[in-house]
Amino acid sequence: METAKKAPPVPVRPASPSDNAQVAAVVNPRLTDAALMGNWCAGSIKIRLTPNEWRFQLPDGNETKLAISQYRVADDKILVYSSDNRDRQSVTEFGGFSGDQMTQLRGRLVGADAWNSYNRVFKKC
Repeated sequence: METAKKAPPVPVRPASPSDNAQVAAVVNPRLTDAALMGNWCAGSIKIRLTPNEWRFQLPDGNETKLAISQYRVADDKILVYSSDNRDRQSVTEFGGFSGDQMTQLRGRLVGADAWNSYNRVFKKC
């Protein structure tokens, strides 16, 4: 009776760091504040965000300029810290980034307990 021969083991190539980076980029690209920069429209409301300034134009044409002190990225959301011309500081949360679309989720004055919900969907314009 003949014994079966075992096939030689197949060598396995160890994963390289570049393999892991490619998988991470496909699975979950890292959100940065750059995703928020530019011109956005939600109906007749328009906003423009730059690294230092947020311009908000209302349907009647009035425009508000807010100085941005910082952007904070937390998972799939971006928090924008800004102040108006009366030095009131606020924080606004954006999320739902997908292609040329994002959502202004909510906002509040810094130090306030309650958030104002907006859930405004914006598209690049």
